[in-house]
Amino acid sequence: MVKKTTKSQKKVYVFIDAENIRNSVASLNSGYVDLNYSDLYEFFTKKKNAVKIYVYVGIEQGDTVKDDKFNLLRTLGYSIYSKEVQAYKQQPYYSGIDCPKCTHHFVKRFDKPDKKKANCDADMTLDIVKHGCKGEYDEIIVFTGDGDFARVLEYVVNDLGKPVTLYSTMNKRTHTKLKNLGKDGTIKLEDVGAILSRYGEKLLAS
Repeated sequence: MVKKTTKSQKKVYVFIDAENIRNSVASLNSGYVDLNYSDLYEFFTKKKNAVKIYVYVGIEQGDTVKDDKFNLLRTLGYSIYSKEVQAYKQQPYYSGIDCPKCTHHFVKRFDKPDKKKANCDADMTLDIVKHGCKGEYDEIIVFTGDGDFARVLEYVVNDLGKPVTLYSTMNKRTHTKLKNLGKDGTIKLEDVGAILSRYGEKLLAS
């Protein structure tokens, strides 16, 4: 369980956009496929003095492996908010091809895979603002690369007066809006790649 703090300790809350971070970690092509949340728990509680750790994750219907994984994390002390992943049909596109021999023009249809989203962003945003307005935390740690969170992180710093540390990948998976907040000193920006060597989940060999 997440440890209790004394009055003199800062109350640190952690908010993790699990799907965004998983995709970002996979994009590094480093052999890591995700954060190892079981190992990462030590980092949050012992090194960052976190008292609350929230994880927002999308789980496809019937994915019992992923469901069991995050249910297990609840027993460690994580607060897991899961939503069923929704599939959105994508429109096909068409491309014309000219035959070099007969000069006939052919049109080929290309189907795009369904776009899948869990839409956890609103829940995470609400919780960051709600707990902050209630004065429940002194500072927050956020894991995401989604630029939609830039405004809420600015709000936490500028309106609530709370420090924000953002962990993300330093590649194109992290939105420019978030990178700019780190550059101008609004938030503290940390490379999630730096902690993967100890708290990363490796791709299993086949």
